[in-house]
Amino acid sequence: MEQGQLGALLLQFPWSLKNTAENRSYVVGLHRRFREFPLVLEVRHDTWAIPETLELLAELDMGLCNIDQPLFERSIKPGSEATSRLGYVRLHGRNYNKWFSPHALSHERYDYLYAPKELEPWVERIEAISRKTKDTYAMSNNHHVGKAITNSLEINSLLTSKLISHRRPYWSATPSLETSRKERGSCWADLVEHHSRDSPPLHCRAKMHEDNADAESRLHKSSSA
Repeated sequence: MEQGQLGALLLQFPWSLKNTAENRSYVVGLHRRFREFPLVLEVRHDTWAIPETLELLAELDMGLCNIDQPLFERSIKPGSEATSRLGYVRLHGRNYNKWFSPHALSHERYDYLYAPKELEPWVERIEAISRKTKDTYAMSNNHHVGKAITNSLEINSLLTSKLISHRRPYWSATPSLETSRKERGSCWADLVEHHSRDSPPLHCRAKMHEDNADAESRLHKSSSA
């Protein structure tokens, strides 16, 4: 944190955490305990999708994580909310068959590769969030066999109107990614045509985390914007 490398602490909760007085108090207690850090709350049950939640988080200066997940009954839906100076997006994939399966391994729940058309609405949401915040983070959590990297690069391309370079050192190290690149190559070239050129300037980078293979797209508004 002293070196300015910490973007946010994500307080992630499962679908089973519902919006109750007890759970709201618990969130407030976490804020009190970790208020020296920039905080973002991720909840997945739709009982949290009410104006009072946004008001509470704004009062705490805590960001809200806008998520993409398989939409079952009472699952919170995609949004573009911002309740602090931090904007946050997290894409978990849409593996409906495995998401709530009691027999699925943890990595199987995130085994999903977004099609470019599925990413385009999220690019619009990311841009909308970035206009309301100082820093915006977009996390691809569909990390199984490198799929998060593929989708993060596609998001970057849409946001920056730059074609994705095929000369990446990790192509050959990730066979599934190399296969995906070849199959979606023409798609990648077409991505820039859908980018809105009226959006504010953004700087974007993707990186693969060594610890959990998540891919992060970090956006910064231009300081001169």
